[in-house]
Amino acid sequence: MKTIEIQAKAFFELIKNRDVSMWSMFEEMVNSEEEQLVIFLDEEGKEVAHYILPKNVAQVKEDQKIFAQSFKEKLQPGTQS
Repeated sequence: MKTIEIQAKAFFELIKNRDVSMWSMFEEMVNSEEEQLVIFLDEEGKEVAHYILPKNVAQVKEDQKIFAQSFKEKLQPGTQS
């Protein structure tokens, strides 16, 4: 599995400037040959988050749905589908 380290602040500035979502950027990064470990680093080089980028866009879209539901539940405890 390939590891990709990304400066979190620069990544989010990039998606803001390109007016795209984090998930569409992940879709562009998909490599059908292998999964990739994407590690987001803070300004001190410490890991703040990571994501295992799957080998296909369909799985990225599924991960997005799961993330959205999980995030919604954290913002609104007791809300479940």
